Order: sequence, then structure tokens, then C-alpha cells
Amino acid sequence: MEDEEGLESLEPKPAAVEPGSLFAPRGRRPDFTAEIFVILGFAAFYFAREFFMPVVLALLFALLLAPPVHALGRRKIPAPAGAG
Repeated sequence: MEDEEGLESLEPKPAAVEPGSLFAPRGRRPDFTAEIFVILGFAAFYFAREFFMPVVLALLFALLLAPPVHALGRRKIPAPAGAG
């Protein structure tokens, strides 16, 4: 008969997994939820760029032209005339 200490040494020991490694321990799947949402977000922006580009340009022009229109309003020029 073998002693109990000898039997314990024959059992396979789980491999140590370093934090941040690509391989997860067996029986546990890695959680890629955030990465999937980021990829889906970029894909949505890619396919919706025909909608977003005019919106972004309109916001940019509104931000750039608001100070001059405001300055003209202080000189008693109405905003529609200053914007046109």
C-alpha cells in the first residue's frame, strides 16, 4: 500500500493563470461584453455616418457662428439677419 502523501502528489494541480492573460481557467468563460458593445457601437457609427455627418457639421457650425451672431445682436441687428 502507498501512503496518502504519495497519492496526493500524483493528482494534477491546476495551472496558475496570470492576471490579464488571454487564457481563462477551464470552466470559466471570459467576459467580453464591453468589447462587443464597443465593436457594435463603431459598426453603428460606420453605417449611420450618412446621418451623423450632417448633424455633427450643423452642431459645429452652430458653435462656431454663435459668438458672431451674439455680437451682432448686441449692436441691435436681429439674429436672423446676423445668421443670414
